[in-house]
Amino acid sequence: MPLTFNLATIWAALVGTATGVVYMFNTFASAADVERIEVRLIKADIREVRAELREYPDDERLLEELEELIDELCTVKPDDRECR
Repeated sequence: MPLTFNLATIWAALVGTATGVVYMFNTFASAADVERIEVRLIKADIREVRAELREYPDDERLLEELEELIDELCTVKPDDRECR
């Protein structure tokens, strides 16, 4: 039994594919957006750790956490002023 496609079937497939592609572009963030969000989250964590360090300046755990966060930031965005 041979498969036959008529114009309506082909048109429906094209419209369905186009709709799916448009949906994906509108729904999912681009790589640049994801990177910006990640940088903002890391910087917020850095601010929180620095605020805690003002209270407990000799806390080795906080100092180590700050260093790890700065390393993570520099991996994601090496040109950030925190990485200089």
